[in-house]
Amino acid sequence: MSEKIIKRVLRIALGVLLLVSVVLGIVFVVNIAGTSDREVLRSATEPVLIWTYILLGIAAASAVLFPIAYIIQNPRKAVKALISLVILVVVVLIAYAIADGTPIETATSATNPDFSNTNILKITGTGLWTTYILVSAAILLLLVTGVRNMINNR
Repeated sequence: MSEKIIKRVLRIALGVLLLVSVVLGIVFVVNIAGTSDREVLRSATEPVLIWTYILLGIAAASAVLFPIAYIIQNPRKAVKALISLVILVVVVLIAYAIADGTPIETATSATNPDFSNTNILKITGTGLWTTYILVSAAILLLLVTGVRNMINNR
């Protein structure tokens, strides 16, 4: 297929996704406006959550399929992508090593087993530490490139 056709199909698909999201958002706001009934709130929230899961699935599939297609089209540039993937795996492993799985002592610990499940706490901690590391790296790289550009543009 030509690049023009691909762009047109993607533009239409993204427009449809945006339109469905906006319509669901409007329907959600209209359904919950002025009510405090839990059943009404629950029934209004369910379609939005399902749509969110669908969008998450589309994003995850895109995040996997597009890089694979790029690597197939540009095998020489695959090395950079693989290096990025290895760096990400190393960051996640470091975050896993730092994460703490110690049970949390709270008033709801007895009724909520997630506070005492070490696996859930370790995975949650890994996600938090991964986020902290990646955000810190992004800020540091922004500062470094900004300073470097200021020095180079003199």
